[in-house]
Amino acid sequence: MDNQQADHVLHHLRESLSQAPDAPLAPDIARLLVQEPTYRGALVVLLTQMLALPPAPGLAGATDWFDDLDAFFDLEMETGIKAAAHAYPHVWWALWEDAACLATYLSLRELHFAVERHAIAPLRLLPTRTIDLWTISRQVLSLLFPDPAAPALHLVWRGAEYETVLAERTIDLGHGEPCQVTLSAQPGEGLHRPLTVRAIPPPAGWLVLTLGEQRLRARFDAQGHATIATVPASLLVQADGPALQVHLEIDVG
Repeated sequence: MDNQQADHVLHHLRESLSQAPDAPLAPDIARLLVQEPTYRGALVVLLTQMLALPPAPGLAGATDWFDDLDAFFDLEMETGIKAAAHAYPHVWWALWEDAACLATYLSLRELHFAVERHAIAPLRLLPTRTIDLWTISRQVLSLLFPDPAAPALHLVWRGAEYETVLAERTIDLGHGEPCQVTLSAQPGEGLHRPLTVRAIPPPAGWLVLTLGEQRLRARFDAQGHATIATVPASLLVQADGPALQVHLEIDVG
């Protein structure tokens, strides 16, 4: 690709993001991730500025992106690349830094658009049963997660050094045995606040959190733990934001 072609692609990127910020990443931009390493630096700087992303976080591990890539991709297809990058910044940056993450992401895109073109039949997903656990109102969230910008509450926010249990209940998973479910906030400060659901006995399925247009998912592990580490702190503390909806998607069959 020569400079004129690169300028054309970058110009197209500016236009597409300004006109349709809720759209998935354009195919020609996605191809640049692989085909034109010379321009990747300029491309990531431009995308970071236009998507209003924070700087790259320190990488905690080589495969931190693995558990959240599916959720990142689903959110990109549903609400756009900006929402996905803000909800899962570690996945966004891994696309640029980890070849395995990029290859998996591009495979997901290829499969998704092949289904859309009817080139292949849609995948048959395992059926799920949804169990609504809690709807936590904005008023209650304001008490649980004080705004750190308020001077009187600054120490409360920064003092969140321990796990805080937010809600508990017992549910029926459908096989006659009661399941004890607990929602808790994990220690954290800054852009995100991790939320965890523990379920005993462990269910086979997903934890799903919804905050307005943000929909975040995490798979339960063998111990019955599901943690979403990328819940935006801004959505938890803002005074006029949406309620937090918590539910399970349990595998059936």
